[in-house]
Amino acid sequence: MNQAHQAPPQLSAFELSSGALHFPAWQFTETGTIPHLSDLLTVAGATLPQLVLTRFMVTPHLDLDVGNGRLSPRDWLVRGLNPEPVLEAVRAIVDE
Repeated sequence: MNQAHQAPPQLSAFELSSGALHFPAWQFTETGTIPHLSDLLTVAGATLPQLVLTRFMVTPHLDLDVGNGRLSPRDWLVRGLNPEPVLEAVRAIVDE
């Protein structure tokens, strides 16, 4: 079983038309995966389309202000900030 199919999920992936799995780059750092990735993927569940999740993760978010600008959820988590605002924002998208 690969990490994309574990429960809880460890990586986000989608299948290409060729059958190969593609792992979006936003979930990786130079040393591994972003902090709290598994929690994020658990909240997103299987219902959130990959394109929506990817766009959310790389776009600066109104609720993720660090004083000198807004961060994307990915950058917020990479900086080691409290994951709860990101998880709350994902819950809001899933519940729409």
